[in-house]
Amino acid sequence: MARYSVGAYTYEDDSVIPQIFDEVTGTPVALGSKLISRERGDTVTVEAMGVRLVNGSLVPFVDASMDAANLFEYKINAEKSSDTGEWVLSGYWAVS
Repeated sequence: MARYSVGAYTYEDDSVIPQIFDEVTGTPVALGSKLISRERGDTVTVEAMGVRLVNGSLVPFVDASMDAANLFEYKINAEKSSDTGEWVLSGYWAVS
């Protein structure tokens, strides 16, 4: 089941979201997961997960907010791993 946040509202629907993994450890990503950005070095929290149409294909994504500022929320598209065929969040890994 997909969970979406739009502004102050959160809703769910029956869409199936493929499992998404972090790039480094292979840890499954879920709502509330804490991830570290390789590029910025900051920690983000997964607020919502879903799928969206990108170039004619359904691509899973997460909405994440920065823990330090909590002012920014942005979408991170998952990418299909050429090695494993799994969906991964490039440039992010789970906080252990």
